[in-house]
Parts: sequence; structure tokens; C-alpha cells
Amino acid sequence: MYQIKLLLVFFIVGQTQIIKLTPVEFSAKLDKNPGVLIDVRPFEDYCESRIKGAVWAGNSESLEVCLAKLKPATPVFIYCEKGKRTKEVILKLSKKKIEKVYELEGGFLKWKGEGLKINIETKTDCKK
Repeated sequence: MYQIKLLLVFFIVGQTQIIKLTPVEFSAKLDKNPGVLIDVRPFEDYCESRIKGAVWAGNSESLEVCLAKLKPATPVFIYCEKGKRTKEVILKLSKKKIEKVYELEGGFLKWKGEGLKINIETKTDCKK
């Protein structure tokens, strides 16, 4: 029987619980517990490919619009290219008092590297 080792790393920033998940765990949690999926990569990268259902919030303006719509109890799933850009956004989410934030460990590169599904669209289909 194939067993998946769960690597669940979490910490708390203010009242926000931050849970770092591997791509497989992130995908499973997103399937079971839908919330808001936020892509904070540059817009060009988002347009090229992304995790299905992701909304783009890769600059200050789009992030503020996204944050304004969030309720504290809404689970937030967040990712960037490698996992570094999400740290800044997590601080903003904690100030908004979001209760749970799921962070994709290793970012979108690791997601793709593990062969998980992505959305690919033409640039003309992609809008801010």
C-alpha cells in the first residue's frame, strides 16, 4: 500500500494560522476545503499557466482588491513561483485577520515538477 508522508508545517502570525503544504497536500486540501486560491506571481506568468481556479493578485493594486473581498473565516490558499513572494502577502493576510492560510511549499515550480494539473490559456484569454 502506497503511503503519503504528510509534512505539515504550520505557525501562527497574530491570529492567522499559516499551514505550509507540499503540492500533493495542497491539492488535496484545496479539493476538500475550497476557499480563495491566490496566485501572486507576475501577471505574465499567471497568464502562461496557473493552478485552476486561481485569482491573480501579483501587484499591490490587485492584491488590495482581493484582500478587500476576503472574510476572516475564508480559507486562503496562496502560491508564487518558488515560495518567497508569498511571505509578504501572508503578513498582509494576518493584518486582515484571515484565520487560515495554506501556503504551497516550493511554489508553482514544485507543483508543475510533481506533474499536478495546471491551466494553460492563450494570452488573449487572460485578463487582469
